[in-house]
Order: sequence, then structure tokens, then C-alpha cells
Amino acid sequence: MRFSSAPLLAMIGISAWSVVSAENTADTDKTIAHEPKYQSDAPKYCLLIFGQEAKVRVWLVLDGDILYVDRNGNGDLTGAGNKIDKFEESNNEYFPDKLYRTVSLPLLRRNLSVGFSTDKKTGMILISHLEIEPTAAPPRTEAVEGLNQWFDMGLGDIRLGIPLANTPKQAYTMPFDQDLALLVTGVLASEVNKLTRGQKNPISVRIGWRVPDVQGNWVCLHESYSQLFGHNVFPKVEVDIPLDDGSTSRTRASVDYCDCGWRLWATVEIPKNAKLEKAMVNVSFPDWKHGKIKPIVVAIPVAD
Repeated sequence: MRFSSAPLLAMIGISAWSVVSAENTADTDKTIAHEPKYQSDAPKYCLLIFGQEAKVRVWLVLDGDILYVDRNGNGDLTGAGNKIDKFEESNNEYFPDKLYRTVSLPLLRRNLSVGFSTDKKTGMILISHLEIEPTAAPPRTEAVEGLNQWFDMGLGDIRLGIPLANTPKQAYTMPFDQDLALLVTGVLASEVNKLTRGQKNPISVRIGWRVPDVQGNWVCLHESYSQLFGHNVFPKVEVDIPLDDGSTSRTRASVDYCDCGWRLWATVEIPKNAKLEKAMVNVSFPDWKHGKIKPIVVAIPVAD
């Protein structure tokens, strides 16, 4: 089920609480019909796909400081307007080294901005920012295409963002306009993910979809959950906690909106007599009937 609402944003991040392996995108067509003569010896590739059937494919190729964007989705990077050489530089620790703003995608009637960073440990070039928004405010429709979608860097222990590949065949695919799912994350994905005994623990719940190829990445709606679901409409979060006596206690977590508006906080208290094993977090959304989102179960370790 795909849905629509007033313009929203989406974000990508990384979480150690991922429970589903990324789907295999080996069958995705990764051919480029026409490529320009690159100025560098090692252009870097990434593929954006739109819709469940990936009928629209938009290539991004970073050639040194020049970015090529397949703006019309026809596989021709040599076309007029596909070469972008204006970017902003940033030395912010959590922001792209190079940020290319407002590249129009006529086929999709949207604008794109994309930023790249370099991993200090590996030297890999990563996409750490990507925002896609309509060129004009879209009408309310029954499709996720009406949303602004924002791919922002992941704050993970493994990598910050999506790596660029050395060849089109090796390129990672970044999906947009997908069916919605529940996502369970940490406060920040870079933090140790656990539930602490004798404390109230926050669990972040978001709505979005997973990213294939790179385990643990997602795209999530980033703004105005209360407008999307309706005020005081929340998912149900129940935690099965193993206890020292061998029994299991099911606890209903309290849920509320984050001040930012684009995620929900579920708070659960873990008793002192909880066993140091994995608790099972059950998340469902029966009150948001329009979303038709399937329930999920996530295992999170209990610790001191």
C-alpha cells in the first residue's frame, strides 16, 4: 500500500536493530546507454530507482568535482543539462564535503540536491545527503510520489551514507516511492543499541522503507507525522521481556511524537529482574488503517 499526504520529507540512516536482510538487486538493469568522456580516471556511480517496478532509473556519476545526473531517466548522461559543476563546500563533521543543489528531474517533475563526503577511515566517497522534492506543491493523491523525500546521512558505526561504486554494475541502488513499513531505531544509530535494566528506555519508531544492497539502511518519512496519521494516532508498541524466574512479561510502551515531528518515541521500563537476554519489541499500527503497514518484531538485547 502506498499513500500520500501533504509534502513530507524522508531520511536515510543506519541502525544495528535491523531485522530484515536487504533484498537482492542483482536483477536491476544497471546499464548506461551513453556516458561522457570523464575528466578523472575513476568516476563513481550510484543508481536511484523510483517505484516498485523501478521503471524510472536516474544515474548519479561523480567525476572529480563534476556531477553527472541522468535528469530524464533515459540512460544518456551526455544530454544537455546533465553536467553539474557548481557545488558548495563544507567542513562540517556531519555534513557533505560537496553539496550540489537544485538539479531538476523533468521526467519526475522534481528537484534534487545531493551531497558527498569522504570516509576518513577508508577513503570511500559516500552519498551523505540527498533530497528530492516536487517542483511544485503536488495535489493529494493515493501515491507516495506526492512526498518530499530526503536521504540524509546515517549516523552509524559502519559508514556515513551510501558508498559510490567504481563501475555501474557494482553500483548501489537507492529506492524511492516504495511501500511503507515500520522501522525501529536507536536514539542515534551510532549509540549502543540496548535496553537497560531498571530504567525507562526510549525506542524510536519511524515510517519508511528499507534500502536494498546495504544492510541496515532505510528511507523514512521525515516530517509531520501528526498530519499524516491524524492527531493522537499512534502505533502500538509492546515489549516481551524475559525475567530471571524464567517467565516473560509483556509491557505496553507509551508512545508520543518527537518534538521534531518526523518520528515517534516509545518509552518502556525494563524491570531490575529482567534477564540479560533479548527482549522482543512488537510494533503494529492498527489505528492507521490507510497505511496498511504490516507488524514487525525486533530483538533488542537487555543489558546493565
